[in-house]
Amino acid sequence: MAEAGYIEVRKTRNRTGRQTHLRLTSHGRLAFQRHAAALQRIVAAAHEPQE
Repeated sequence: MAEAGYIEVRKTRNRTGRQTHLRLTSHGRLAFQRHAAALQRIVAAAHEPQE
């Protein structure tokens, strides 16, 4: 996902060990919104009466 530009990855160290921080990019947010909209269309189509 990072290679596709959907998320930014930042790794830090502290007293207890390492932490990985992920942040959704604007490109990733748009891709997620488009994916969610496509899933909503699939669900809506499944609820339509069949002929």
